[in-house]
Amino acid sequence: MEQVKVKLGDSEFLVEKDTRIIDFMNSFGIQNPSPVLGAIVNNESRSLRHKLDVDAKVEFIDYSSTEGVSIYRRSLLFLFIILHMDVRSALKVSDIKISRCM
Repeated sequence: MEQVKVKLGDSEFLVEKDTRIIDFMNSFGIQNPSPVLGAIVNNESRSLRHKLDVDAKVEFIDYSSTEGVSIYRRSLLFLFIILHMDVRSALKVSDIKISRCM
C-alpha cells in the first residue's frame, strides 16, 4: 500500500495513504495535554476525520488556540439547536434567537 509522510513537530511518521488523522493519533499513541478538536494540515484547518492522502505537516488544534475555541463554540451551538428542535413543541416555543456576547 502507498504511504505518506506526516511531520508532527520534530517527528516524522510514515502512514498508509488515506489514514484519518484520528486513526494516525491512535495508532502511534500520540497524546496532547488538552483534548484535540481538529488539526492544521498543510496550513489548512481540518477535522480529525480528514484523510491524509499527501505528505503533510500536521499541528493539532486544542482549547488553547483561537481556532480551538471557535470549533468548540460552533459544536455547542449545533448541539443547542438540535436540542431546541427536539423539545420546542413540548415547550411551545416557536423560535429562538442566538446573538453574540460582547
